[in-house]
Amino acid sequence: MSKTLIATSPLFTLNNNGTGEVLINVPAGTYYVVFKGQSHLASYLSGVSISGLGGDFFDFTTGNNLYGSQNLDTQTNNGNQYQTA
Repeated sequence: MSKTLIATSPLFTLNNNGTGEVLINVPAGTYYVVFKGQSHLASYLSGVSISGLGGDFFDFTTGNNLYGSQNLDTQTNNGNQYQTA
């Protein structure tokens, strides 16, 4: 996997559930996918296979391939990982 920038998304707002939807047109392949929130450190998923058909979903709260996040205590993060700045 190359770390060459392939595409960026337009700006979008996360809803109250912390989810958002955006369309990014990239060819099928295996990528690093980076999330950079306005007040968060960037985090990324590695080894993400994108179908090129649309409908791919990325979870930046948990996962073995999530990097750049920090665990808060279980009383404040419900067991998930969140980016902190």
